[in-house]
Amino acid sequence: MRAVRTIAVCALLAAACAKNGPAGASAAADGAPMLARGVPQTAARAQALSDAGIDDTPLGEWAELVRMHRYRDAARAIDGLSEKERARPEVRFARARVAAAVSDHERAVRELTGLEEKLPVLSREIERARAESALEAGPYDVAVTYYGQKSDAESLTRAALALMRAGQLEKARAAADKAVSAAHRQKKNATEREAEARSQRALIAEKRGDKTGAETDLRWLAVNAPTLAGSEGVDERLAKVAPKRTLTAKERYARALALADEGRVEQTERELTLAGNKLKQAEILHAKGWALYSARHDYEKAAELLERASELGGEHTVSDAFYAARSRSRAGQDDRAIKMYEKLARRFPKTSWAENALYLAARLHYIGGKWNEASAAYGRYLGKYGRKGRFVKTATYEQAVAWLAAGRNAQAAKVFGRLADADDRDRYQARYRELEGAALAGAGQKDRAIKTFNKVIDEAPLSFSALASVARLSELKASVPPLIEPGKAAAQRAPLSVELPPKVKILHNVGLDHDAEDALEGYETSIQKRYAPRGEEALCRAYGVLSSAGRRYRVGQRAARWAELSEAPSSSSRWLWECIYPRPYESLVKEAGNEYKLPSELVYAIMRQESAFRPEVVSPAKAVGLMQLIPPTARRVAEELNMSYDPLSLYSPPVNIRMGSYYLSKVLGSFGGSVPLAAAAYNAGPTTVARWLDSGKKLPVDVWVARIPYGETRGYVNRVVGNVARYAYLSGGEGAVPKLALVLPQDLSVPSDLY
Repeated sequence: MRAVRTIAVCALLAAACAKNGPAGASAAADGAPMLARGVPQTAARAQALSDAGIDDTPLGEWAELVRMHRYRDAARAIDGLSEKERARPEVRFARARVAAAVSDHERAVRELTGLEEKLPVLSREIERARAESALEAGPYDVAVTYYGQKSDAESLTRAALALMRAGQLEKARAAADKAVSAAHRQKKNATEREAEARSQRALIAEKRGDKTGAETDLRWLAVNAPTLAGSEGVDERLAKVAPKRTLTAKERYARALALADEGRVEQTERELTLAGNKLKQAEILHAKGWALYSARHDYEKAAELLERASELGGEHTVSDAFYAARSRSRAGQDDRAIKMYEKLARRFPKTSWAENALYLAARLHYIGGKWNEASAAYGRYLGKYGRKGRFVKTATYEQAVAWLAAGRNAQAAKVFGRLADADDRDRYQARYRELEGAALAGAGQKDRAIKTFNKVIDEAPLSFSALASVARLSELKASVPPLIEPGKAAAQRAPLSVELPPKVKILHNVGLDHDAEDALEGYETSIQKRYAPRGEEALCRAYGVLSSAGRRYRVGQRAARWAELSEAPSSSSRWLWECIYPRPYESLVKEAGNEYKLPSELVYAIMRQESAFRPEVVSPAKAVGLMQLIPPTARRVAEELNMSYDPLSLYSPPVNIRMGSYYLSKVLGSFGGSVPLAAAAYNAGPTTVARWLDSGKKLPVDVWVARIPYGETRGYVNRVVGNVARYAYLSGGEGAVPKLALVLPQDLSVPSDLY
């Protein structure tokens, strides 16, 4: 359970848990997979505790249940303790947090009342937790006091809610006014915070009978924030307070465009209908087509609507023509899309859309595996825009890949060499150098190729590029150097015993590791000073005690020095490797790996890249949790696993790891066990990867990865394969590192319904 910054998620999760029944219900009600009754510490975590010099005498099985987010089982276990044990302050605090997690807020308030006197080290945490539960169950004055003294919009909105629930409507209105003003001053998430504040203020106005005030805020929500949660049901509420002052056609169209941006097709069409006959046909077609495009649904229909809108002229003439072509491409009609892009470039040559269209026309030849056509089209783009074009570097790179795929190796080698020389980023240099080596080998320049591959292995050890270089050297029947140089011998250092701050230790001992992680962040400076010159090591060891790893990984990134990571872990550097390649939730990962036949190294490699080990993170694409599952995928996984689906359970590590591992195993199996293909499919979707395979199945794996048209996915695959290699090396040395097969799996039959 995260603290303040994710309290909204926690509150929602608590509400969801409450639907599943009383504390005596099955553990499956937590949304987590059933685990063994005893939840033992992993050997790694026990070693971390020992290394840090921490006395971790267990409080009981219940603390591990809390740690694994099995809140109902934890509640039952705590309630089964002796009266003396239950009365311990830290046990009461844990019981309160567990109660809140299952929406038993009355119990939470009862456990927390007066507790700060007996547990002063957690006084702030107690005050916050009591306010959170008091907001739900009362006494509301507790929540008012806590939230009302703060200055941020979210807290003031909560104060207004508490006052409204207490029946103090005038004070509630004043608090809501302050919340709206505070939202105006915010730089981050200002619209969301203002929408929450205005939604709350509208509710208060409705209760006060202030129709004018309610109308003002509801109209603002309707026009400015139609897709946000606080705007739900706004039309019905507006009709009640101002039945004769409905939204204008202009306001309806603004709402329609906002809804179209979110891909809400039916709601967009409803707004257009309500706008009546006051809109131009081009505006209507634009909004409908854009909604379909944004929804990633029925691209053919989207293309048709956007083409018609463009032909009618108006504000969106050029952009509609561009996205009509893009829709044709996404509908699998690449030849038609290329013609549309080229037509746009001729019709509107002085617009930025023209450059984009000319580049994308070349790119579609490239994606389709038409290497000669692609290289010629890239040549036309580069010839027209020279060094000033927005896509010059990308077009130059993709033209070189097309040459390499077409067997024009000498040309490709020169370009990759120039790209490597011009890029000072180690990761990209290695990628360009490895491709240069592949081109040199293809051009018959064996000695230069061998020298280049050895350089990549030496300068970027255990990277995708290095593993590809190893495979290329084997293909050339050349000797292969060690995957990574041995670590330099260093003087033996005394074991570092790290003492956790009392607050952090208590939170960890009762299973609230995420709270402990948040608390430990506040002590980082003092720990670094206390244990200098080994301050970073001390921090990594302290965070290593916890089952979570989000902050530990970030500390490792800050502490990482390439000189240490470019050599094998030694007695003096192993702590850094383990810090930047952590293994959180180890028992859960091992259980899922055993169940779905997945190496733990791959699960961690995906988790590291997807969420940086943060269970609360949500991506712009609405992917949730440690393994970044999007709700539609999670829903189908839940059906196949015969699990009840609750979107909020995706924040729970046991649920997310189990579902993510199942899906990863499914994808890996569908792509012949190839980690590069599976990683690409996990990131970009299996249907997309199947399409790339159809046009590139004869390419070697390094060229296929280089040809991935999405820069994000290309980088993702490189990083995941490198992550797997480093996790494997860390656990078993060079012999444990999987070899990279140059030949792609052939005759794959990827199911058309694979999601």
